[in-house]
Amino acid sequence: MKEELSGDAALPGLTLTIRTAEPASASEEGLRLLATWAATLRTPAPRTGN
Repeated sequence: MKEELSGDAALPGLTLTIRTAEPASASEEGLRLLATWAATLRTPAPRTGN
């Protein structure tokens, strides 16, 4: 897995971490699974009532 860290002088203390995996690797499969979990958590619950 490759990792890249990036910072911004305008936002001290914040770091953006980017991780990529080799295609068709176990790491890629794991990252895809984590992405589905994150997408599921962001889905708002259906509203009921008025």
